[in-house]
Amino acid sequence: AQTASSVSAALVGRALLQERLPQLAAAIEELPNLFRPAAIFASRERSAKAAVSRAISEARATHGLGDRQRLTSVPLLVELAQVAAGAELLRLRAPERFRPLTLAVAPEDAAAITEVSANEADEEVVPSVSADVVIVPTLANCIPAFRLGLPLGTMSHIVRLGEAPAFFTMDEREKAFQVSVTRMAERMVATWLEDPNTSEALLQPEASSVGVGCSLDIGNDDKAIMFVVVA
Repeated sequence: AQTASSVSAALVGRALLQERLPQLAAAIEELPNLFRPAAIFASRERSAKAAVSRAISEARATHGLGDRQRLTSVPLLVELAQVAAGAELLRLRAPERFRPLTLAVAPEDAAAITEVSANEADEEVVPSVSADVVIVPTLANCIPAFRLGLPLGTMSHIVRLGEAPAFFTMDEREKAFQVSVTRMAERMVATWLEDPNTSEALLQPEASSVGVGCSLDIGNDDKAIMFVVVA
C-alpha cells in the first residue's frame, strides 16, 4: 500500500505553485518568514511542533491504539503543514490575500451570484478561504499517494499571546517555557478531540504519518498558528 512517506521529493516547484496557487506564491515571495521559521522564532516553533506531536501520540495511546499510537513525521507533510500555517497566519492579518479568484457554481446559481456581486461589491461579500479548503488539497494533489486516494486529515489552532505568554516571551531554556508549551499542546489536542471531524482524523487507526507546522509572529500579530496534517 502506498503511504505518505513513500515519496521524498520537494512538495512543489515555484512554477507549479505560481500556476495553481498564485495568491500563495505571491505571499511566500513577499513574506517568507511567515512560511519558513525566522531565526528569532525557530527554536520556539520547533518546541511547539515537538510538543504537539507528543500530545497527539499520547492521545492516540490513551484511546487504545497501542503500537499504532506513534505517527511518523514525514518531511513532505511537515512542509505542507508549515505552508498552511503561514497562510493561515497571513489570512488572519490580511483576509483579502486569500479570497477565491473564481467561484465554482451550478448554472442555475450563476444569476444569483451575479446579482449579489453587483449589489454588494464589498470586501465582506466574498470571505477569505482557509488553508484546509484550497491550499492543502491543491498541494496534496501534487503527492502521488494522495492522488491515489490516501485519506488526509487536517486541523489547526490559533494561539494568542494572552493564552500562553511564556511561550511567546520567555527564554526557551527556562522551565516555565517548556511547561507552557506542553500545556498549550495538550489543550490544543484536547480541543481537536472534542470535534468529531478532527477527532476522527487524529484517532484513525490506519494513519501512519504526520506533519506539524507552526507560524509565529510577535509584534504584528502576537499570535501563532499550529497546523497539523495526518495521513
